[in-house]
Amino acid sequence: MKKIADFFPNQCIFFTDEVTDGMPCKALIEDKKGSWQFDAAIIPKEYELIFKCPPKQFKVTKENSLIYITRKNIWGISPWEKDFQ
Repeated sequence: MKKIADFFPNQCIFFTDEVTDGMPCKALIEDKKGSWQFDAAIIPKEYELIFKCPPKQFKVTKENSLIYITRKNIWGISPWEKDFQ
């Protein structure tokens, strides 16, 4: 996941299932509804205000210039958690 984010710097990277595919991107562009419809995301800090109030089911980790977000009930342990220990 981090390699994908490295390949697309300054872009929001969302990992979704087939039902919610495209919803977070559409929400950013259009109406903000559905912006939390993802299982994991890597967000540049310049988008921090959009994702400043995460619902309780999300874990947020800020590291350097990126924000790492995972849905707790899907991931349990974030895929990048070992990188930050």
